[in-house]
Amino acid sequence: MMNANDYAHLSSQELGERFELLAVDAKEYAIYLIDPEGLLLCWNVGAHRALGYRAEEIIGQHFSRFFTLEDIMAGLPARELRNAMATAHVETECWQVRKDGTRFWCRVTTTPLLDDKKQTRSFARVVHDLTENDALVAQRKRADGLAEANRSKEEFMALLSHELRSPLSPIRNAVSILRQIRTNDPIIEQAASIIGRQVEVMVRLVDDLLDISRITKGKLRLTKEQVELRGVVNAAAESARPFIEARKHEFSVELPTTPVWISADPARMEQVIVNLLNNSAKYSDTGGLIRLTVNEEGEEAVVRVSDKGVGIAPEMLSHIFELFTQVDGALGRSYGGLGIGLALASNLVEMHDGRLTATRETA
Repeated sequence: MMNANDYAHLSSQELGERFELLAVDAKEYAIYLIDPEGLLLCWNVGAHRALGYRAEEIIGQHFSRFFTLEDIMAGLPARELRNAMATAHVETECWQVRKDGTRFWCRVTTTPLLDDKKQTRSFARVVHDLTENDALVAQRKRADGLAEANRSKEEFMALLSHELRSPLSPIRNAVSILRQIRTNDPIIEQAASIIGRQVEVMVRLVDDLLDISRITKGKLRLTKEQVELRGVVNAAAESARPFIEARKHEFSVELPTTPVWISADPARMEQVIVNLLNNSAKYSDTGGLIRLTVNEEGEEAVVRVSDKGVGIAPEMLSHIFELFTQVDGALGRSYGGLGIGLALASNLVEMHDGRLTATRETA
């Protein structure tokens, strides 16, 4: 069997012919090609046997569907491709997920295939099942139980988000009617304002749940374009301002004087920044200080959200962007939310080939 490096410089026609040979002969390995965006291009017999998908039902899908929910939320699919491009070859042992939802432990080798201009045109991914020994079989059974629990959790999240959407629309309409009624009663005006703010919080929560569900199923797609980052940041600041002001925080926005152009989905980038601002407002005591800044550092655009909030314990810094993680999960210290806003923001940034990090000031 040829190593992926052996056909890295073949033409598209030659590449297809070589892959056809692999599809016939390499039944003991799952071998497939993906494009730079992670969409499947070719699929061999070994991949069908290992992962359960026929070529006609999987070609064109994103390869992240073979990853576990935990690995997807940690941004491993995009990271694997970046590491492969950086090192010309990456090998790892990990869990992958079959069509029926079961997991198997395997060794994965990912190699970028280059065109005549040394640009990455695709990736070859070779998957070798390592689950034959008894210890790993037992471990796989335990993992399958976790996978089933994860599927149930995903189904519950999707069902919950759709069910919550139904009553929110009439509530929003009722609040709109209340606000249009002329009244001198401050109690009614205050009640309408409170209901309106809380409904918007619920809408954001439901939208985040829906997006998390789409990401775990590989159905969330970005619509990238050249956008001016300052405009996106200003829009996010205005969206988050009502919640920040309701918490009586001081809020400042610092932008560069020159345009900052990036390739991004503007709606999704705005969503990321709004989630970060809302998180700062939520976890800062009333009357806190929140700063939003944009800078160009080398070839990178850097957006920072800083606050004087309750702080993040050092042991939590590496987990803060994981799904359902909260700074303090105790009921007596709950600040609301389900711990999905930062996880969603991190995944959206990863999908833009960026990174989201958290730091804390030391005394």
